[in-house]
Amino acid sequence: MKKQKLFSYILTAVFCYTINAQTTDSTTVEKKFNVNTGIDILNNYIWRGVPLDKGPNLQPSVILNYDKLKLSFLGSYSLKYEFNNIMTVLSYDIDTKIGTISPTLSHYYYPYDGVKLSDYRRHDGSFSHITELGFQYLGDKIPLRIYTSMNIVNDVENSTYFEAGYSLKVNQMTFEPFVGGVFNKSPDWQAATSAGLLNIGFNIYKEVKVASGNNLPLTGTLSYHTQLDLLSVMVRLSVF
Repeated sequence: MKKQKLFSYILTAVFCYTINAQTTDSTTVEKKFNVNTGIDILNNYIWRGVPLDKGPNLQPSVILNYDKLKLSFLGSYSLKYEFNNIMTVLSYDIDTKIGTISPTLSHYYYPYDGVKLSDYRRHDGSFSHITELGFQYLGDKIPLRIYTSMNIVNDVENSTYFEAGYSLKVNQMTFEPFVGGVFNKSPDWQAATSAGLLNIGFNIYKEVKVASGNNLPLTGTLSYHTQLDLLSVMVRLSVF
């Protein structure tokens, strides 16, 4: 009889612990998982110093986060020309004593070039279904940003890119000078006929107050493409 009562107490305790653990895990999952959406307006679309579209662009985004894992869907649609693209990015943040290291896998698709979404083969003259493997480092105590990448799917040149930026606080703004370049030639993907420095400039981040009392993030980028000998200015306003 005593053994039956003891077994009953143990079973009740285990059951209560299991229910409590499940409730805690469910609450933890809800806290760790979130969805963010946004819409940016650009005066033109400059990517790593290369002008992808010379007209205004609308860029919607949907970002799914679970703990340190992030899945992003980033679009860009020209308001003047036929240009459009969809970029899917999967990344994971690894915290270290010196900062955060994030491996990233990016997939590029350009509907305007006529390649179907389901056709993952390489097509000459098309930039669709190119996949890029990258690594980003964000410093903790030192505001240093480093990114490096290589195309691993559907790019015969296996184009590379690296970029380093350093953030400074200036008059309630964040000022980030940067330098970018390539390790090999990439005439089609990044307009680079040889290895070397390619993209030099700076970013400025500032929040703009609007009539409603809210603040809208505003980003200005000035970049110089050394091999195109092209100076570009891009302004990005995050409206949602």
